[in-house]
Amino acid sequence: MPKNKFLQYLTSEKRFSNHTIKSYTTDLTQFNTYIETEFDSCTELEEINYQMIRSWVASMLERKISPRSINRKISTLKSYFKFLLRNGFLAENPMLKIVSPKVKKRLPVFIDQAQIEELLNEVEFETGFVGERDKLIIELFYVTGIRLSELINIQISDINCDEKIIKVLGKRNKERLIPLSFNMVTDLSNFIDKYALNTYLFTNLDGKKLYAKLVYRVVKKYNK
Repeated sequence: MPKNKFLQYLTSEKRFSNHTIKSYTTDLTQFNTYIETEFDSCTELEEINYQMIRSWVASMLERKISPRSINRKISTLKSYFKFLLRNGFLAENPMLKIVSPKVKKRLPVFIDQAQIEELLNEVEFETGFVGERDKLIIELFYVTGIRLSELINIQISDINCDEKIIKVLGKRNKERLIPLSFNMVTDLSNFIDKYALNTYLFTNLDGKKLYAKLVYRVVKKYNK
């Protein structure tokens, strides 16, 4: 069956994770169920057209499924029909006229500096390098909303204290600038002056860059 061949392709050639494969399988099963239920006369892949796919998208919008989830399912179908076309199962791609619903951009929410200072004052950090490092990690997470992968890869040269920004490499290697408060800049400057051991901002006692699991343990420890 084309569907099984597609999933095998994702597993063996694309080397997608089991979680991703499960998502693709669920999306395709839901789509097939809808087509079989709403268009019982449609028995062949070649009979599926863009009107049927639009009908499926419309039904999901009516059921208040989020545009983000719908777009993921559309992405699954696009990959599936491209595979079918490339491997000779179809002569035309019905996805070409399908437009994804617009997703509202989430605005970043930052905690007020006074709030974070009050919160951090309630936590007892170790004295010295480790404690000050951990406090700065927690502060960066809460104040800026920085991602874990971005945080552990911050280099001292990425920090511009005059402009009050940190340059980070985000998803898909896209560079983005994170604004900093005055107090955050002060804390970063003081930490760098006292403890800069490496090109990276956050290191262990040996001067090696922190890894994700260690940072996760730090956050979990103080979050209690």
